[in-house]
Amino acid sequence: MAIAVPAVIQDARRRQRLRRRGLAAFLLAAAVAVKATWSAGGLPGGGGSSTVTFHSTDGWTVTYPSRFHRSAFGVGCGNAISCPEVEFGRGVSIGNFSPLTTDDVVPPTGVLFQLYTGRLDGVGTTRARLPLTLRDFPLFAVDPAHVRQAGPGSYVFQVNGQSFHAVVAAGRSAAPADLRALSQLVSSVRFSRARAR
Repeated sequence: MAIAVPAVIQDARRRQRLRRRGLAAFLLAAAVAVKATWSAGGLPGGGGSSTVTFHSTDGWTVTYPSRFHRSAFGVGCGNAISCPEVEFGRGVSIGNFSPLTTDDVVPPTGVLFQLYTGRLDGVGTTRARLPLTLRDFPLFAVDPAHVRQAGPGSYVFQVNGQSFHAVVAAGRSAAPADLRALSQLVSSVRFSRARAR
């Protein structure tokens, strides 16, 4: 009988060592997975890969990273004498800085997208090519390597008979990730009942 007790004890110790090794391997694998997810921006505060969709009252939507800021604004006629305090339309500014402006001025690391309607009479506007891309903004350099020379880009177009004005801008030191987010944001704009090209 004395021989069986040490075998039972040895077997219990062996199982305990295996459990500890298994737990250590599991914890290591979990730590690697969390680190990889965090680096990819999948966890809150790890880069902000989640998105928010803005729904306008005019029937269009735009999706942007949740780490970006959004500000809605009214559009007047542009002449304080002939139409003081009259709002003709609505717009939205979305960018990676705060506070957002209603013009196209951005800080050195900033990116900005604006879309508004209501002020334009439709003269000189073109039918939109959907989905929108950064190539639709002729003054804006699409290549991130040349964005330092780029000025703000503007695109005036029509969808379903309604005129829109879109603006993109990027600062001289905008991060490549923010430029990619700006490109995806522009391409995410959707219009109700709009037909793509």
